[in-house]
Amino acid sequence: MVSVHFTCVFAGSLKIVIEAKSFAQSDTLVLYLWSDMISIGQAYNTPYRLVRANQINGLYTFEIDSVPAFSRVTLGLDKYRVNGRLVGILNEFIVNPGDEIDILISLVPKSYVNDGSPPPFSTYHIEFSGNGELKYQCQWAIQQATSFDVMHREEKKVLERNEAPIIRIRSRVAIVDSLQQIAFRILEEHKNALTVDVYNILKSDIIGDFGWRKLYMVQLVTLGRRETDHWPEAYVDEVLDIYKTKIMNNTFEKIPEYALTKSPYMMKYLVDRKLNDIAVIGNRGSYVGFYNFIKDTSSGLLRDRLLTQFITGRGIAFMDGVDSVLADALTIVRDPFCVAVLQSVRSRVIGAKAYDFSLPDIEGNIIRLSDFAGKVVFIDFWYGACAPCQVYYRNVVKPVHDHYLGNEDVVFISVNTDSYDKWRELVGLGKFTSEDAVNLYTDNQGFLHPVLMHYKISGYPTPILIGKTGDVVAIGGGPLKNKTELIVEIERALNDVE
Repeated sequence: MVSVHFTCVFAGSLKIVIEAKSFAQSDTLVLYLWSDMISIGQAYNTPYRLVRANQINGLYTFEIDSVPAFSRVTLGLDKYRVNGRLVGILNEFIVNPGDEIDILISLVPKSYVNDGSPPPFSTYHIEFSGNGELKYQCQWAIQQATSFDVMHREEKKVLERNEAPIIRIRSRVAIVDSLQQIAFRILEEHKNALTVDVYNILKSDIIGDFGWRKLYMVQLVTLGRRETDHWPEAYVDEVLDIYKTKIMNNTFEKIPEYALTKSPYMMKYLVDRKLNDIAVIGNRGSYVGFYNFIKDTSSGLLRDRLLTQFITGRGIAFMDGVDSVLADALTIVRDPFCVAVLQSVRSRVIGAKAYDFSLPDIEGNIIRLSDFAGKVVFIDFWYGACAPCQVYYRNVVKPVHDHYLGNEDVVFISVNTDSYDKWRELVGLGKFTSEDAVNLYTDNQGFLHPVLMHYKISGYPTPILIGKTGDVVAIGGGPLKNKTELIVEIERALNDVE
């Protein structure tokens, strides 16, 4: 059994001492601290503090100054990462000034196969003691009982039954509903030990987290990302019925506005939920129209948070004219944190100077964007587990690349976020890229490579078109996701005269 002992003191500052003699001497512990966070999906594109601690005499020590109320903490072993992102033991836990807590973590090795992958939450036993202990116990109990590990284990049973697709979706939605009820039960059991603020924020987290899990299962139909003609009409009707009865009818009016805005899970869910609601009632419109809808139907801090979440999430990924929308948002958003986040995405605005990255190719040669000065450069960011990345390459990138084969003024660059071995295998398959492209990867830094952080990339595939002068011509959605329109954009870039 592995035992880890934490001592945490939150009183404007944070100190964590970890006893971990059973860990390897070379193991490094990592702590991420967010003083604020707009959305769980944008966590690593939001300012955070990263602290690493090495083992000294069997102890790990973290000391951090100035920890605001309702900060979020993720802590785990540095060696356990997926595409560069930490697989935490404690994930996005709420911490407050005045917390003084001891944490004992036990891991039973025989409870999982130690193949180098992160242990599932079910293999951990964690005890908390000290001032604020029940708040941590509550968050850990919810995380352990309702994690994606648990959900995927239950979903596997559904898939093994080989049911019809619509029955499968209903079964998966029922699993999420069941896990949400477990989370609510755990929260209620701890209610009397929590402050009203923490209780309401955690309640927002639960509604947002599980609401978005259900939303993810149906929004290919509700948002019409693919033509609904690809599915039988009866299937589409059934999915829309699931949305209206299991998602659209869910309300949260009794939760105070401050608790909604302090929950990064709720902010992600609210924006996608509003977008889906509008689509389901038959008012599909442009993303600019949806931006105006948020602006006109909300106010104050909630409006600031919703607009910021939308622009930095779906907006920069799919919206045409994001630069003008961003400029407008900066004239009306008042919350200083939201303003800072919006200003940080200016790197994605059309006309901004492109980031001069340095990335390795398969042979280990370092390739820089500046190596292609004076040319039009198309970049496709992708990873192997991304099904839309494969579809996008097959339907858009490959035919457009074939169209420009032999044209030395146009360069096609493919950037992958997987490990070297996985990336090299995928290149050979020809399903995501061509050997005729300039094939690069993020050097085992995954989603946290500086080029991805610069462009605030959180969704894939993300294409970028760079002009001959080294400026961003187009990025994300819109014309770059359509074969004909992508060719039009490349031709404009080729004909652009300084």
